[in-house]
Amino acid sequence: MSLHIDSGFGPLDLEQLSPQQQGEILAHVGACERCADEYGNASEALAALTLALPPVEPSADLRDRILRDATPANRFAQFVDQAARMADLDAENMAALLAKIDDLSNWTESPMEGVSLFAVQGGRDTSNAIVRFVRIKPGSVFLQHGHLGHETTLVLQGSCRESSGRIVRRGEVIEGEPGMEHELMALPGPDFVYLAVAKGGITFSGIPILPDDPSAD
Repeated sequence: MSLHIDSGFGPLDLEQLSPQQQGEILAHVGACERCADEYGNASEALAALTLALPPVEPSADLRDRILRDATPANRFAQFVDQAARMADLDAENMAALLAKIDDLSNWTESPMEGVSLFAVQGGRDTSNAIVRFVRIKPGSVFLQHGHLGHETTLVLQGSCRESSGRIVRRGEVIEGEPGMEHELMALPGPDFVYLAVAKGGITFSGIPILPDDPSAD
């Protein structure tokens, strides 16, 4: 893509394009400061709009019917290959894990209110990493923490605002370098769910939590 994006172009416009066009737009935004600012401003405006509206909780029956009718048997199927590479697992095993995300019995409540964890046993390349699915309820926060090594986060559902102000949505990836600190606040909508592979472990208030530490669960 050679031309700049239109003023006000944002995530809702992007979703109307073909996968090829989306790729071209995102590649251009990643290389163009002007368009990155424009897209970021539109994303911020959309997030602000959702925050300004009063939340509406659908009935359990309505939510189940919408998910059943609008999604395939495994609604995370598009992420199988990418998630498998992150966790160093084969696609079959990762597909089975992704299919378990909607079963809340697989999740463990963390000490942080509204945050739950689903432990994943990764392959050899993640032997020194904390590998988890993380679920954050809208309005709840995964508190400020640091990273002892590189972290890769793949968003599977919902959206969040990083402490840097960045809005991250389904399908996007957060790359964290060693020493980076941030927090994540889930935005209105479905629970914010992501796969995180944190090599070396993380820190809270300077206290390390290592991959083999029971508190990592």
